[in-house]
This record gives sequence, structure tokens and C-alpha cells, in this order.
Amino acid sequence: MTKTIAFIGIDGVGKSTIVRGMNRELQQRGYNCASCYMGRGKYRLQVLNLLESLYSHYRTSENEATDRNDSRASEVTSPHVSNPIYLLVYFFDLWFRFLESKYLSNNEVVLMDRYFYDGLILSGKTDSWLIYLIPTPNKSYHLVAPPNVIRERKQQATFEEIQMFQENASHLYEEFDIEEVNNTKKKEVVINDLANEIERIL
Repeated sequence: MTKTIAFIGIDGVGKSTIVRGMNRELQQRGYNCASCYMGRGKYRLQVLNLLESLYSHYRTSENEATDRNDSRASEVTSPHVSNPIYLLVYFFDLWFRFLESKYLSNNEVVLMDRYFYDGLILSGKTDSWLIYLIPTPNKSYHLVAPPNVIRERKQQATFEEIQMFQENASHLYEEFDIEEVNNTKKKEVVINDLANEIERIL
């Protein structure tokens, strides 16, 4: 059966970079590997695409009216991520993506770029009953780095938002087996270490 590996972390910490590198590394080691984007966008449920479109239009209008120089668009600062109805529908959409990746593919391992956890962390609802709707992956990694490093890579989240994400994520450690990964080391080192660890469960 396909193994699922989840990678979470705030914008700019390097999730997508590590997932792409891991995908190449595991394929080079002879594994049938693929990645699945589990963040906002690329929705299976069209209602979410509509909500995103409406929000983007609202945000553009708001920026033009208040601050033409503020073009920052962060997952953390999107107000609808905390809306309980949006979050529930979003979870159902993630389930579609998860089931497609795990049961409708011939891959030995699927690397999840973001996961259900991110929705709870960003919304601040880490104690929500929604935690019972989260399928447990075979392995979960939370990529972390100091706020100044994250800001140097991608200036989307503020220092306060980065700290909030880290704190909210730590609350989920009580419910799920999530391992922190220091992503300040060289990319090749992080990828090699993670690939060695994942090989042990394949």
C-alpha cells in the first residue's frame, strides 16, 4: 500500500523545495515516488475555487483602496481560513486529494506538500473536532527555521505570524506524531537525512 509522508510549515520555510528534492532523491534510489500539493488552490471542489476567486477580488479591491504598495499575499493573513464552513469544505477537498494519492495511484510513496494540519494551524483551531477527520500519514515532518531566515527566503509572513504558526503547530504535537526538522542546514543534507529515514518505512 502507498505510504504517505506529510510536510508542513509556514510560507517560506522551504516545504516545496524539500518535497521536490525528496521526490528526485527517492526516485534515484529506485522508488516509485510522487508528490501531492495539499495547500490552498488546485481544489477538486469547485465551490472552493469560487471562494478563492471572490476573496482575491476582494483583496485586490481592498489593497487598491487602502495601500497600493501592499501586495503581500500570505496564507496566514487570509481571513477566510478561519471560517468554520470554509475549513470544513476545505477538509473534504483535502480528503479527495488524499484518497486519490493513496489509493488511486501505483506509487510506493507520496510526499504531501502541506497537509490537513496546516488548515488547523493557520485558523488557530488546533483543538477543533476536525482533528478527528485527519487521516494519519505514515510520517509527518514540520519544517522549522528562525523567523529571520524564513523572512529572507520569502517575505510573506511577519515575525509575529511565524511565531504564531510555530506555537499553534506545537499544540498538534500532543495529538499527532509530528517530527520537527531543522531546515537551516544545507538542502542536500536535509534531503539525504530525510530520505534515509523514509527508506526505513518503505
